[in-house]
Amino acid sequence: MGKLTKGALQKATKLTSHLSLPFTLCFKYKLQNGYTFNDLNTAQIRDLQKFLDIVSQLTSQQVKQRYERESDPNDTFNGNQVTHYGITQVFHIHGTIENGQFVVLRLDPRHHVNKESYDMRPPPSGVAVFSGKSQSSKSPLKQKSQNYSTIRLTT
Repeated sequence: MGKLTKGALQKATKLTSHLSLPFTLCFKYKLQNGYTFNDLNTAQIRDLQKFLDIVSQLTSQQVKQRYERESDPNDTFNGNQVTHYGITQVFHIHGTIENGQFVVLRLDPRHHVNKESYDMRPPPSGVAVFSGKSQSSKSPLKQKSQNYSTIRLTT
């Protein structure tokens, strides 16, 4: 068994301290084409809102335990592993963890990114799962925004 170096210990301490903080997500980068709010229909926006309402009451560790799904190890952004959270059985949100915040990169309502590599187990008991049923393929959001801001989800 290898030694725990000072750098590895500091990194582990940072990660542990971030996990006990309230879950925070932000939009720091432009969402990737084909995975934006404009690509969501009304039902998918409602599912996303339900997810945000729940995670706003949780710590980063609780969100990780309840919603994290298996990610493709080759799916990286700016050198960081992309994390996948399952909003529904089909709708996933992808991002990286930067400074303890979940930075959203993609909204994947139809589970298109790395579908074959996902862990498709149902979520643990007691975890809310939304229907994810689409009523319309038309997005209610017509106007694209160039403003990206941080949303701190806390109680």
